This record gives sequence, C-alpha cells and structure tokens, in this order.
Amino acid sequence: MAFARAFLLTIASLQGAAVLGDETTDNVFGQPMTACGSDHEAGCTYAAMDSGAHQVCVTKLPHGFSSDTGQGPWSDEFTGQPWCICIWAYSNYILQNKDLPLRCESIPAVVLDGKYSMDKFKQCGSMSSTEGCGSEDIRRSIQSLCEQCDAQAPDDTSKQALKGKCDGILAAAPAAPMTLYSIKANAKAVLQSTGGASPLALGVLGLSLAAVAVGVATRKLRVGSTQQGGERQNSEALLEDAVE
Repeated sequence: MAFARAFLLTIASLQGAAVLGDETTDNVFGQPMTACGSDHEAGCTYAAMDSGAHQVCVTKLPHGFSSDTGQGPWSDEFTGQPWCICIWAYSNYILQNKDLPLRCESIPAVVLDGKYSMDKFKQCGSMSSTEGCGSEDIRRSIQSLCEQCDAQAPDDTSKQALKGKCDGILAAAPAAPMTLYSIKANAKAVLQSTGGASPLALGVLGLSLAAVAVGVATRKLRVGSTQQGGERQNSEALLEDAVE
C-alpha cells in the first residue's frame, strides 16, 4: 500500500512538472536554478506533493521566523542558514514589515505563475491568523519579491524575463487601490520630521487616518459581509500603527 501511494505521488509530480515545463527547472530570470544551501543543491525545486510550496529561497533564515509566521519555533535551530520557505510564509513575514533577503537565482519561475501560486500568496494571512489576507496584501507581497529579484538580475535579458513574469502574475492578482500602506508610511514620516506633535503634523495625520478609514470601508464593500470582522481588525491595526 505504501509503495503504491509513493508511486502515485511520483507520477503526479512528473505530470505536474510536465504541465509547467521549464518553470519548474528555470529560475525567475529564465535561467537554470542554483543551490539554496547544501540541502537544496538544485534550488527550491517544484514538487507536486509539496503542498506547502517551499519554493522561496532565503539567504539566511531569520531567528524566530517560524514563530513569527504562526508555525511554532521549529526554525530556530536553523537560524542563519539558506532555506526554502513556503510562498505563503514569505508573504506573511514581509507583510509584517520585516526584511527577508532572497536568493532569486534559486527561486523557480513557477512562483510567479499565477495559475500555480496565486492561491499560495492568498494564504499569507489565513495560514497563521484568523484575519486572512486582503487584495492589497497579496499584491504587495508579489511586488516585494519582484522588486528584490529585479535588483539581483544579472543582466538586461534577465530583467526583461523577470518583468514579463511579474507583469503576468500582477495582472492576474486581485485589484487593489494600493493606498493603505503608503498612507500609513507617509503619516509616520510627517510625525517624525516635525517632532511628532505640531498642529501641522496632527492635521496631516488626521487626513491620513481619514483616508485609511475610507480605504478600509471601500474594501469592506468589495469583500462582502463575510469578511467585515477581519477588515475591521485590519483597519484598527493600521490606525494604531500610524500613531505609534
């Protein structure tokens, strides 16, 4: 029975690789993948049975990574090592405004294939919290990966290959105004530059927070009543962050 199950999994993996083609063996630059540490000499390769999609290569696993993404402390013993992490965990971590250096030459192109990976990016919140992950979060995590890989592209040909993939997956991603995070960042910047409590700073902050509220209200109308509780939590968190 065990042999039969293993055989079926192997067949499924081969079939999946055949459908996706070079996206499973080439990196996001359209070139052969390189090692992501000694445990992944072929890079963060695709495997159909890998339900977690461990296909994002980080150069050094941060201390507390798995705890910060709601998985418990398993990663602490591997701190500082290159590692193939889940697509959803990558998204979750960087959306907490934490740095996560990548090795893009070890990331397979399939990570930027919307048909394969969009549902993984959508899990960036729901896998570790009850709030889920909104459309703006999904787009921001994809953009973050694309921006970091663009900076690592070895030549113009690689940049163009990456751009085509990034444009494709962003076109398939849910639409979002992409304003909430920039508004929060601008409000913080004003407070810092003016010493924090001037009338001008407070006025700009008030306008910013009003814009946040409008943005959140718009998102509520789009996602429907089933997600109102989660959106309310998100808006409260944004307001709290903006005044800290």
